[in-house]
Amino acid sequence: MDNEDAYLVTLLKQESAEGFRITSLTYGPAIYSLALLLTGNPEDSREVTSDALMQVFRNIDSFNPDKGSLKSWILKIARNCSVTALRRRKRKPLMTELTENISEEASDAGPDESEMIKAAIAGCSADEQQLIHLYYYDDLPLAEIAEIMGVRAATLAVRLQRLRNKIKRIILNNGR
Repeated sequence: MDNEDAYLVTLLKQESAEGFRITSLTYGPAIYSLALLLTGNPEDSREVTSDALMQVFRNIDSFNPDKGSLKSWILKIARNCSVTALRRRKRKPLMTELTENISEEASDAGPDESEMIKAAIAGCSADEQQLIHLYYYDDLPLAEIAEIMGVRAATLAVRLQRLRNKIKRIILNNGR
């Protein structure tokens, strides 16, 4: 665990308002982004973000740095809060397109290719989009994603390779 996360954990364990503020500023956008990806609804995503941050604040004593990073622990809480919100509303996850999350580096491929990538990702299942989001946009290692998604890392590695091939096929077949 890096020094910033160690300091943050210490502040949270002391029930510091400053710790909550730093957590909100540092991890709030990632929580909201994941919640929006899973719920497809900005209002639900704001609620999930608030719920997840409160759970982080209340349950910081259960954080174990030997099992993963603070970020992966927080995103696991966010995922669980998103699933709970969806169950409460008895809706299926609505995945928003990841168009906002396509990095500027990906746009170097050109506008047409970038749009094909966006369309290919939008055509993926909810779990596939979540894997893409956590791996490429939140830059988490497979071991931490496995913890968040409740799947073995080796299984995710295979899924990620298949997903890359699927997206490549979709793009090569012009979106079909």
